[in-house]
Amino acid sequence: MLPTAQPSNTQLTQPSSRHLTQVMHVAICVFGLLRSTRHTIGSFQNRIIKPIIDAGYTYDVLLHTYSFNGTLNFIRNNEVIDSKLVDFSDWKLYEPSYYFIEDQDNFDKTINMSDYSSHGDYWSNDGVSLRNHIRALHSLQHLANVVTETNDISYRSKSLGYDKKFDYVIYARPDVYFTNDLPVQLMQLYPDKLLLPDFHRSCKGKEYNDRFAMGNTDIALIYGNRMDYLLNYSIHKIVKSETFLYDYLRQFNASVLEIPLRFQRIRFSGLIHSRDVSLMTLYEQQSVSHYSVPSFLRFLIRNSADSHNIYCSPNAKLTILDLHQCTSYVTTNNISTTYAPTSALDLLYQANISYKQRVENSNLYNQKLSCHHLRGNDDFYYNVCNK
Repeated sequence: MLPTAQPSNTQLTQPSSRHLTQVMHVAICVFGLLRSTRHTIGSFQNRIIKPIIDAGYTYDVLLHTYSFNGTLNFIRNNEVIDSKLVDFSDWKLYEPSYYFIEDQDNFDKTINMSDYSSHGDYWSNDGVSLRNHIRALHSLQHLANVVTETNDISYRSKSLGYDKKFDYVIYARPDVYFTNDLPVQLMQLYPDKLLLPDFHRSCKGKEYNDRFAMGNTDIALIYGNRMDYLLNYSIHKIVKSETFLYDYLRQFNASVLEIPLRFQRIRFSGLIHSRDVSLMTLYEQQSVSHYSVPSFLRFLIRNSADSHNIYCSPNAKLTILDLHQCTSYVTTNNISTTYAPTSALDLLYQANISYKQRVENSNLYNQKLSCHHLRGNDDFYYNVCNK
């Protein structure tokens, strides 16, 4: 049973009867601003939910997000989001068993940003990215608390014949497009590991990707509760999200394994983040070796500091070959792993084309989308968009 005492903007729904007949139960925690859900929901449903169902697991989606008034200016990404253009009811697309919409403006008033910048602003954008990081950590912790309370209720109700505790937890951002199926078998094959993505962190080490995680409840709750430790951490060290996660998990002696799960960040407009366009999917990577990478990508191997270098192994890592050998997982992009496209992004991964062609198509997709949203008569954009 999920918690019943909730604020007025929280809705609870009873799980279907099939949940009560299965053993392994997963909490899928969706956290953060729902700024691009219409573009990413198809990949979430087909790359995350479907593999869980196919594996015979049961699940509940738990969701925490924000509402806001006015505009949000994401300086690092040159992105401005007007609240009038945001559909704050997009949470319904996830069909959550639990959801909570928090007023972001009210939450911001509870945070004194200067307290977290004793050693400066790593992103050098007047605290915009630091504030976003704090919002994300708060969202994570809210859901971690829901998991804790749910399992506590389940434990206390077990004597009455009701046992609905979560065995595993998945944390996923709603603004990413998943490019391969979730290898769900790994949760049981590595029950004591926290499983993190194998990219978006420095090849020099001492960083972890902080945009997705899964593991057993104990280790996942450690991951989800790091907001409580950020302030003390910031007193001793500058806050950078990937480094903070690395240092925090080491403090708790959490055993971490990086796994080949890939996704791209998607902006409010539907644009693929410029740094993620060339990200290699599992389906593409399995067709090339470390030594036969396309020439236009070889700079990744030479640049050991590049966070997109999926060939480096600064941390304990599970390769695609390992994935094939230890599970029944098959990285093939045939009809069995594709699905009816629900957004223009889906079409980029449906065609049987080369990696280079997909990157070129992705750049063309971004260009067309940018042109569609352009305003004014700037000669540069006019020339670009009318080639």
